[in-house]
Amino acid sequence: MNIIHIFEESFNLLRDNYWGILLAVFVWGVIDIVQITNYKGEIKRGIKIWSKPLSNEVRQYLIRLTNDYVDENFLSIHQSFVRVKSQEILVSYKSWILATPFQYVGYVNLSLPNSRLEFRSSLPLHLFVVLLALNVWLIPVILIILLVSFISETMGVQRILNKLAHKS
Repeated sequence: MNIIHIFEESFNLLRDNYWGILLAVFVWGVIDIVQITNYKGEIKRGIKIWSKPLSNEVRQYLIRLTNDYVDENFLSIHQSFVRVKSQEILVSYKSWILATPFQYVGYVNLSLPNSRLEFRSSLPLHLFVVLLALNVWLIPVILIILLVSFISETMGVQRILNKLAHKS
């Protein structure tokens, strides 16, 4: 078997089972995003999509942070939180106003010399987007949804960190 034959067989399998594969990856992605944005569990989760330097004020706040911060809504559902474990920080921001399909969490490892704020999300949901983009006419819609989700989620994570840093 040569590489071209393997590629053709893989493409035919994908084409013949596209909707089933798409549904399976979507379900996997939903389960993954629930785990990523859940208060419990490991601190480092998801895949890094982007990172940015921490402001000195936020960095100093995170260094001094010893207890978790949880902002609950009226239904006692964890809306936003900042979790601390050793030198690792996890930040999740959830908005009732603009709920986005691609949620991100912030992650900081303060033990690194140049620690940065990483924005992390679900690998399977981004794989779902790649599979969905095989329908070329959906690409503009997908790009708009990804952009709105990214801006909304990353701004929310930064907003909660800035708010807490200014309080302290």
